[in-house]
Amino acid sequence: PGGLHTLLGLLAEQKANILSIQHERLNPHAKVSHVEVDMIVEIFDDKHKERLKKALKDGGYPLED
Repeated sequence: PGGLHTLLGLLAEQKANILSIQHERLNPHAKVSHVEVDMIVEIFDDKHKERLKKALKDGGYPLED
């Protein structure tokens, strides 16, 4: 519990604007303790994008472009 809240807090700290989000808890291929989240996030520029990707990776969130 609270994982999505933590993820959204990290995005807020990085000043990323969420345009779309899908939270999938019933993925049969995911571990019980994992949740798949698909997002479209608005960023300022490439530098902001790289900072956001680093923050997510450092937070333990695997990324797919």
